[in-house]
Amino acid sequence: MTHRIYRLVIGVLLLIFLYFDLDYLMLALIAMLVLEGVTNVRIPQLITRLRNMLGARGKPARQVIPAPAAACPRFGFDSERVMSLLMGLILLLSYVVFYDELWFFPWFLGFALLGSGVSGICPMLIAFKWLGFK
Repeated sequence: MTHRIYRLVIGVLLLIFLYFDLDYLMLALIAMLVLEGVTNVRIPQLITRLRNMLGARGKPARQVIPAPAAACPRFGFDSERVMSLLMGLILLLSYVVFYDELWFFPWFLGFALLGSGVSGICPMLIAFKWLGFK
């Protein structure tokens, strides 16, 4: 599973949970995103490892070319990890704490993730990489 497909699935689930008012599933999704951000154990990585253990053949591994010194990240924190943590915290604040005032944030985040999954371009990841995350 790629991170692009994962963002698409998270966006669709988020919109479904919001539309049908599935509070417990929404809280589970928020907890999963925060846990992914804190522990750096991500679902796409786990699924890829599981597929490799079961013998499924994927694409051959790409050869890693060392980056020049100017392209090295300033922080040793992965941008996908920062995005999961930030999404979880934004959803926690806007859905649990300040829902009456910030009801549109979860909807905006769901549509943004859906668009990111469909197009493959995530402005949040671009911004985090520009800030110096891996």
